[in-house]
Amino acid sequence: MSPEAQRILEVFRSRGLRAGDMIHPADFGDAIVWEAGFVSDPAVREALSALFTGNYLIEHPAALELTELGEEHLYDSERPKHGARVYRVGRRLFSKADSASRFPA
Repeated sequence: MSPEAQRILEVFRSRGLRAGDMIHPADFGDAIVWEAGFVSDPAVREALSALFTGNYLIEHPAALELTELGEEHLYDSERPKHGARVYRVGRRLFSKADSASRFPA
């Protein structure tokens, strides 16, 4: 993923937004700079195109929506990949290694 595309997605993370949440195109600050109604930087235009075709974002008439794939890309690295379950049986504690990736965050 290009740095420009990552910067666009990071705006959603900085606001704590998840899949289905939307941001008005003019509210992306320096991640998307507009000039005369068009994205001024060609690299940012390509990044937006890649985000739309890759299904990370959905373009609406007045907003850009984060998809589930976009949310997964943004937040998946924050989830622990492994974990453990701890059970108490009488006076003893038992632990079992487990994959945390199957549990929702």
